[in-house]
Amino acid sequence: MSSESDAGEIVVLTLREHADGVWITRLVDRLVDCLARDGRTIRVRSLEDWLGRGRLVSGAGFGGVAGIVNRVSDAADPALFKACASLLSSAASSGVPVVNGPASYAVCASKWTQHVLFARAGLASPTTVAFYRDGDPRHRSSADDVAGRARDAGMAGDVLVKPNSGGFGKGIRRIRLDDAGSSPGDFLPAFDDRVMLLQQYESPRALYRVWFLNGRVQCATERTPGGPGDEFAGACAGSCSVAADLPRTCRVPDEVRAEVEGKILPLIPDAFCGSVEFLVRGGDDGDARLYFDLNLLSTLPLRSDNTSGSWDDSYDPWEELAKEIIGFFSASRAR
Repeated sequence: MSSESDAGEIVVLTLREHADGVWITRLVDRLVDCLARDGRTIRVRSLEDWLGRGRLVSGAGFGGVAGIVNRVSDAADPALFKACASLLSSAASSGVPVVNGPASYAVCASKWTQHVLFARAGLASPTTVAFYRDGDPRHRSSADDVAGRARDAGMAGDVLVKPNSGGFGKGIRRIRLDDAGSSPGDFLPAFDDRVMLLQQYESPRALYRVWFLNGRVQCATERTPGGPGDEFAGACAGSCSVAADLPRTCRVPDEVRAEVEGKILPLIPDAFCGSVEFLVRGGDDGDARLYFDLNLLSTLPLRSDNTSGSWDDSYDPWEELAKEIIGFFSASRAR
């Protein structure tokens, strides 16, 4: 069956401010190498500039596009998120293959829906409450108000106030319930989509990020927090290191592989690549895992980051990602 995707350009879609980010440039370099003899071309397009040129909505509007690799941040501001979701839906319904399509993009843009997904998968996650803040000054949320909501949900000790949509630990605040209300007028910030999460703070012994690719686990990193608040700073993303408080590559236990591949990914079938994060609590809980984040756009480790020897020295996660993407588009073109 023919479609608009029979043409030759593969679009790597991102935000204008992220066009030079390593999560774009490293992938594009590998894609270019993979397509050297293929005849198709790679083009990085920013969402703002592509949509700014105008889109034909009454008919076929994706001529010349062989496929779209969605690398738009799922923490984009609400206006850009809505624009991206509409573009991805339009492309998919027009027969253009999309890596990380509209359904998974919607789930990953909301920590609220991520926790619902973990619950549907039968996996544990920190106790979490989501509520909408409408911007009315009478409904501002003070630390005391947040403490009351947290206690109503059965939380105790410390709680986290988190944005529903966000990344790299931005906007997260830790509140001790026993101290809430001691500073009158201590109002918490509003978030872009007006949804705030309250989450039971769990002290992590270690944090893990597990990358997935085309329905299976790809690789993983682990990190030991270096101090108070450090567990919020990007978790296990970015470059790896032998330092205790930076990510280290690690092997993926069979039980984690089974949870990611057999329980999480079947619930989001158009999630082609991304990562899942969980923490392992300190204390007497052994290796109990609490899942807390699902992400479509996280920076893979480099081949040289594998100082722990968790995989073969010749293995390059970025090259594998590029080859799987090309294979996905080739299979779509053949149908």
